[in-house]
Amino acid sequence: MVRARQRLARSLRTVRRAAPDGPLVPALTEVGRWMEEFHPRSMVELDYGGLVHTISAEALAVDHSAAEVAEALAALAADDLERAGELYEALTERWTSVRERQFAS
Repeated sequence: MVRARQRLARSLRTVRRAAPDGPLVPALTEVGRWMEEFHPRSMVELDYGGLVHTISAEALAVDHSAAEVAEALAALAADDLERAGELYEALTERWTSVRERQFAS
């Protein structure tokens, strides 16, 4: 949990520097507040939650979203706004599509 909080703090600083009024600032702040509720020795695991049922096994096997987020943040920190924007747009498009399937009737 300690390392996860540190990564989140670095990410939040990077995003605030690049886009202080952007939608990611409140989202990251909210995640940070949520993480504060856990004991420092807690473990953090990324998972797909209920979305896993809307994604094929093949798509899950090749999903590298966490690495793409890390790459986008690194690009943002390096002032490569074009690359950061491309990655953010691709991630947003992909996951919006998946999320919409979860609520489709």
